[in-house]
Amino acid sequence: MGERGVELRNQEIAETLRRKGITVVLIDRDIVPFPRRSDFDFVGIDNVQAGYVQAKHLIACGCRRLVYVSHEKQVWTVDARYNGMRNALEECGLPTDGPLLFRGDPTDESFVRTVMRRRPDGLVFIHDDMAIAFMGVCSRLYRRTVKYIGLDDISHSRHLGISSLRQPARFIGEEAARLMALRLGHDTLPPRQVLFSAELIPRLSSLGG
Repeated sequence: MGERGVELRNQEIAETLRRKGITVVLIDRDIVPFPRRSDFDFVGIDNVQAGYVQAKHLIACGCRRLVYVSHEKQVWTVDARYNGMRNALEECGLPTDGPLLFRGDPTDESFVRTVMRRRPDGLVFIHDDMAIAFMGVCSRLYRRTVKYIGLDDISHSRHLGISSLRQPARFIGEEAARLMALRLGHDTLPPRQVLFSAELIPRLSSLGG
């Protein structure tokens, strides 16, 4: 099922729940592509800001040729974070020409080589697990150092020294529960969008070398 098929399926499920009187609060991502918004309450991180913060951190660490690396899944969070990275590059007067967004399998050597042919000195990853897989292949193929940052701050990232953004999962969950309680209490305000900032956790992958 392609991106459009998934989008339609999610919308169908949400509408079915609503028709049956079941309250819906979306967490992490909306059911329509960026920058559109559905008419359901939504709680998550500000994905544009996340990509911006990732890029600004690498720029502050001396990087000037950044690219964005993502999995092959067509999800709107990728576009939002990539837009944030481009905003940071434009703000700092750095080049935004040529391909800057790469989608593929991080364990595929040909994909890794395609990305590295752009000769980036900074890599922005959609998630930490993507960074771990990609850099594992990259280290076998190349000797040169490249700084990088992920997102999610998984436990492996702490052990491997990977810079990341940490999502405020507890607060996202608490806010979603609060909105759910309001809707169950017959709240009639327009759909809300509550976006939290992710916390930058700098480590050796961006600070070293």
